[in-house]
Amino acid sequence: MSTRLRQPFGGTHMGEYEKAEEFYLMMLETSSENDRDVAAIYSNLGNSYWERGNNEQALVYYNKCLEMKLKSLPANSPSLATTYSNIGNAYSANGDFDHALMNMEKALKIQEKSLSSDDPSLAITYNNIGGVYNGKMEYDKALEYYRKCLNIRKGVLPANHPSLATTYNNIGGVHYERNEYAQALKYYHMTLETRLSSLPPAHPLLAVSYWWIGKVYENQKNYSKALENVTVAYEIAKRSKQQ
Repeated sequence: MSTRLRQPFGGTHMGEYEKAEEFYLMMLETSSENDRDVAAIYSNLGNSYWERGNNEQALVYYNKCLEMKLKSLPANSPSLATTYSNIGNAYSANGDFDHALMNMEKALKIQEKSLSSDDPSLAITYNNIGGVYNGKMEYDKALEYYRKCLNIRKGVLPANHPSLATTYNNIGGVHYERNEYAQALKYYHMTLETRLSSLPPAHPLLAVSYWWIGKVYENQKNYSKALENVTVAYEIAKRSKQQ
């Protein structure tokens, strides 16, 4: 449930990642001794490995980046918060939720001191911490942080923004895990309404929303509504593959 989704780096082929890595390694060999410049290169290398799903190697470079930044930046630098967040996300992706939480809390401590209370970066960190608590099955804490994220996003984003849909979906997912199906259904419908107003009609995320709504109805033993929504999900998924 991390906000840092893996996106293609400079293209959709693995060769693009390898070219990026070669470029950054070349820069590393020719760079000055400036700690900030080297830190930026390490960060980019970490991002390159993160995008490829190589979390272990991403952690190696994110930690090298952190080491350099700690030498040259003040302890409350927002740039440090970014690196702590990257490290936390990599740990979370590996299922190491304790180390993920430790680093995300370091990021949050810096951000809460250096950013305004409605800064979108805070919302991202709250969302990521919520995802870690969800992974740890500490659902009360997960909801606490997802709601903090939601409060910021509702105040600064348009009503149909995809990030709001993501937050509604995350909250719905926690309620689903707790077998609180009425609440799960409420938030899954909010997710769907937001996505319907911002996404094309055959977008795969619409299929995901209809599918989860169907799953909730199934658990409520409302099988006709379950079938109705799962069927819509199937039709959208089929159309999205044809595009």
